[in-house]
Amino acid sequence: MISIGKFRHLTQCATRDGHFMVLAIDHRANLRDALSAARGVPVDDREVGEFKRDVIQALGDQCSGILGDPSLVVGQGIASGMLSSTPGLIAPLEVTNYQQHPSEREIQFIPDWNVEKAKRAGLSGIKLLIYFHPLAGTAGERLRLISLLAGVCSRFDLPLFLEPILFDLPGEDGHDLKVRLRHTVSMLRAMVDCGVDILKIEFPVRDNSDNSLWQWDDALGIVNEACGEIPWVLLSGGVDSATFKQQVSAACQAGCSGIMVGRALWNPAVKAVGQDGRIRVLHGKARSDLSELAAIVKQHGVPFWDRTGRPNGDTDWFRDYPGFVGGK
Repeated sequence: MISIGKFRHLTQCATRDGHFMVLAIDHRANLRDALSAARGVPVDDREVGEFKRDVIQALGDQCSGILGDPSLVVGQGIASGMLSSTPGLIAPLEVTNYQQHPSEREIQFIPDWNVEKAKRAGLSGIKLLIYFHPLAGTAGERLRLISLLAGVCSRFDLPLFLEPILFDLPGEDGHDLKVRLRHTVSMLRAMVDCGVDILKIEFPVRDNSDNSLWQWDDALGIVNEACGEIPWVLLSGGVDSATFKQQVSAACQAGCSGIMVGRALWNPAVKAVGQDGRIRVLHGKARSDLSELAAIVKQHGVPFWDRTGRPNGDTDWFRDYPGFVGGK
């Protein structure tokens, strides 16, 4: 049974209907590189932070939560008051090196940042992105780490949003749908056994030539079953907004509980000329796309509590609730 604390935190990140509409703006190195390429000169933390603030101010009021990094979103957003009315705030733990092949990327945590600090800062959840293949030599070690992290999150009643990214082993064809689904199922079942709370999942069909409805529906049904009682959300993965809307509709009808969306919304603003141009894009097409996505999720999404159940809310629920008693 889900605890009162985790349920409370999940509702902070969800709509009243139990759907997740989370704006993802925790991108760091890849966003910096994209902004630098668009401007033709290297950008600094101030400029990256300015972009993130523009995104949140333009889109945050339509979202049930914000996924942002501790350095440029969480601290500054709370201190400035920008995030004072945000229902749910989620932060990542990892640092990702995109210069390496996924199979070679070590798990690196943000220095001096951890679950307890996130809890003390008033966050509603923790996110971990992890590259995984069930047949890789690193699989066992990574599963142990996820289980350990899930235990720490449970100690503080902070939900763990896990983003497992399947990578290809040498010689594998990443566009072979049958092989990819087999590995995806193994991966998701292993993550469920680790005790995660929410799974943030890639759309399972990579190749656009494989996007006939029966392949989408079959693949999504397999993914949904593999998640068991764990709610799952769809990530945008850098696809354009039109494609993402189609994917979200199919995913929600298969059992998905919402989205954690970033680049599909704000990526066009990266190339906009000047801050004024960026704001026009964000308040125009990006808000329109987000509104359409929200309508799709509301119509077809599965409330997360349909999978987690509801906690014990009896009058004496707190008697057996873990915590310090009598100052000890």
